[in-house]
Amino acid sequence: MNDVPQSNKYGSAALIARYQSAGKRCGQGVAALGLAVLVGWMTGTVTLTNINSDWAPMRPIAALCLILSGTSLFAAGRSRINERWRIVQLVSATIVFGIALITLAEYAFGLHFRVDQYIPVASASVNSGRMAIAAATSYLLAGAALAFLDTSARRFAQPLALLLIGVSTLAIMGYAYGVSEFYHSVFFATVALHTAVGTLLVGIGILLVRPTNGVVAVLVSGTVGGVLARRLLPLAVATPLLIGWLRIEGERQAFYDSSLGVALTSLAYVILFALFTWRDAEALRRNDVLRLDAEQIKKVQQSQLNGLIESAMDAIIMLDAAHRIIVFNPAAEQMFGYASADMLGIPLGKLLPERFRAVHEGQMHAFGLAGATPRQMGNLGSVAAIRADGTEFPVEASISHFEVGDSVHYLAILRDITDRRRTEVALHVSEQRERVRSRELTRLLFTVPAGVCITHDRLLSDMSGNELYEHWFLDHQADESTPPAPIEPTGHIPVMPQPTDDIRSWKAALQQAANGTEMRAYEFKHVHPNGSVRYLFGNAVPLCDEHGVACGAIAAFVDVTELKMTEQAILSVTAASVAKSDYITHLTHELRTPLGTILGYAQLLEMEKPAPSPGALAQIGQIIKAGRYLCDLINEVQELAKIEAHAAGLASEPILVDPLVHNLCEMIAPLVLGAGLQINIIASNGLGIHCNPVRIKQVMLNLLSNAIKYNRRGGSIDVSYVLVGAAQLRICVRDTGHGLTTKEMASLFQPFNRLGQERGGVDGTGVGLVVTKKLVESMGGTIGVESEVGRGSLFWFTMPTAQYQTEFAESA
Repeated sequence: MNDVPQSNKYGSAALIARYQSAGKRCGQGVAALGLAVLVGWMTGTVTLTNINSDWAPMRPIAALCLILSGTSLFAAGRSRINERWRIVQLVSATIVFGIALITLAEYAFGLHFRVDQYIPVASASVNSGRMAIAAATSYLLAGAALAFLDTSARRFAQPLALLLIGVSTLAIMGYAYGVSEFYHSVFFATVALHTAVGTLLVGIGILLVRPTNGVVAVLVSGTVGGVLARRLLPLAVATPLLIGWLRIEGERQAFYDSSLGVALTSLAYVILFALFTWRDAEALRRNDVLRLDAEQIKKVQQSQLNGLIESAMDAIIMLDAAHRIIVFNPAAEQMFGYASADMLGIPLGKLLPERFRAVHEGQMHAFGLAGATPRQMGNLGSVAAIRADGTEFPVEASISHFEVGDSVHYLAILRDITDRRRTEVALHVSEQRERVRSRELTRLLFTVPAGVCITHDRLLSDMSGNELYEHWFLDHQADESTPPAPIEPTGHIPVMPQPTDDIRSWKAALQQAANGTEMRAYEFKHVHPNGSVRYLFGNAVPLCDEHGVACGAIAAFVDVTELKMTEQAILSVTAASVAKSDYITHLTHELRTPLGTILGYAQLLEMEKPAPSPGALAQIGQIIKAGRYLCDLINEVQELAKIEAHAAGLASEPILVDPLVHNLCEMIAPLVLGAGLQINIIASNGLGIHCNPVRIKQVMLNLLSNAIKYNRRGGSIDVSYVLVGAAQLRICVRDTGHGLTTKEMASLFQPFNRLGQERGGVDGTGVGLVVTKKLVESMGGTIGVESEVGRGSLFWFTMPTAQYQTEFAESA
């Protein structure tokens, strides 16, 4: 892991990676050394077990601990990448710690757990020995340090590793200096050389595998202290050991006596440390020269930057990561009216109006996180700022951010654009009238589907128009059978000659408009030179100069020929419909006279004395019944004709629904009781509808009478009404009759279609629902039916709601 803690933030990533790799290689080397010794014991290879016949051998159990220590150390180097290596590290370290603890317990309490007896070797006679107390102590320290390495107790790992290095180094020095007294003591007895070397490598590896913490952190630092440590530490460790060995070896070879050896050793120390001091002092001197040169360059650059900031005509404000002001140049002082000393450490929001501060803070935070490129002057648009006296003024701003170490700083450059804004406003006002005139002209000439003509004088001598104007009035060869192509703005208005005599009325309207009088909604008939006739509808308005005096006119006209034809067709259809209705009215009136005579004579025959025979009376009754049916049919047809002729003329007014429904239910109550039915009013909401008071009663009575006629005895009638959306009220009449099939509902509103009831016991003509439908539609509503065979039918219609504060007309 190459991440450097905050306490060692100037550490070299390359050195950290190199030290971590060295720590893992120490683990590999230690594991390989232990494995080699264990193989030596298994194969009987003495060279691998004790190197020299005069030296103590490494015990098999010590070799196993060395393998486990190396494995745990290597796993520690990989545990930051893969969590499974963390398990290997802890398990291996725990086993090493446990074996060492058991061995020390055997020494301390005279116990014999014989943990070394479980490792098979070539010679069983050597298995009875235990590893030395120093070796067991070293493995105890190694196991604890490796187990603590990445836990909450990791601060103990490196002191334990240093203690381990001390014990191992002391054992190695005993071998190097030939100090036999070491091995006469119980602590160092039977410590093998390769055991001491292996545990030394484990201790060094523990320090190296986590180089960003503890004593090794200074070695990976890029500071002067790190450089000195890397230069001096190897020499400080190796030189005393080497000089001490040379002194002892010289005395052993009788090159000099002990006194001379001390003198030579002291002289060597003086010379070597003087050289080391001189070399490091020279390195520090070179580093200081480079540092001083860099500081001098920085001072020059800072002076130049300060001079630039001080002399800038724009306000320059620098902010720290918390958006507090750290630079406030003289131009900013003059612009905002604050002294620089008073603004240092103050948030930038103080220079903004209160209503913008929260938004500005969020935008600055987002800008800092985005890592965007600097925004140039004007790219942020015009923003509002506030002076010390509270006055607001517009500024143009650019902003950028840059990093200083691990912190983000911001640089804002502001320019007061108050004078420029005044100039822009004045220019805008001076050009406004011309822009309006140009915009109106362009809009009229090219964006409306109409012929447009414009004159720039009162004499109509300077006239121009668009393509549709040219097609209608000047293209004498055009084919009127094909419509003109869509007009596209070209930016060029062709100059037209004087219009021909066949549009004198239009020319007169344009002339009046040029004299200052608006001509609105005038219509004229235009005969094209090819003989086709068109009806045109137009407006003409004056064009005024800067003093408001008319100096020309503009006219626009559209083709209303099709509209004229449509109006004439509608008038023809309306006249035909009225004529048909009048004919039906006269016809029914003429039919009613002979029908009345027939009914009168039939009634006289029925009352004749002496009374006719029973057979004759039955025949007379059939004549009277047929006559009355024909009379009802004539009345229904006449009513239908009246509705068709005068549907558009029905006067509507707001009507409250609750009184209307209750009055109608009271009106038909005798019929309901006579039929053995029950009527229920389900809803009451106080709403009103827009309708004709007379016709709405007729609609309701038709539906209620049908619900009575086609119901079953003992059934019921439900009347309800509910809002549909915000502008429609649905009124429903539900019966419990036999219901209708889908085929019957499709033919329900056809005139004179009684759906097979002609031979039934219910009177009717088949026109009532047709009349009801036309009445509902004439009042702006819709009607429909829902039915299920055997369960009854639901007839409903909708009416526009009326929600006014005025008083509703109530039904009588």
